[in-house]
Amino acid sequence: MTQFTLKETDQKIGIVELCSGIRDDGNPCHSYVLIEPSKYQAFIRSRDCGEPVNLTQYGKVIHFGLGMLPPDHIKRRMEEQYNVNHHFVKDIAKVMTSIREELNYVGQ
Repeated sequence: MTQFTLKETDQKIGIVELCSGIRDDGNPCHSYVLIEPSKYQAFIRSRDCGEPVNLTQYGKVIHFGLGMLPPDHIKRRMEEQYNVNHHFVKDIAKVMTSIREELNYVGQ
């Protein structure tokens, strides 16, 4: 991908990630971040290293709240406004299980 294509993609779409952590004052918090696709891999690496992450370095914070998890009304709002799928990992796991079963069937 060219730099132009990446920039154009960043302007048109984003990846919404729910992040939880502890603020500098010790209070638990959560944020939904609209991450630019070109910065997503860097965000994952930064998040996974266990160090504090400046979320605005990777995109736009579209919601911030106290507590490790958002309340249900915020989850619903993110689902409606940004098409967030809070069950994405479970959904992918189901698809992967189905594919494995199908491959095992075909291989018999």
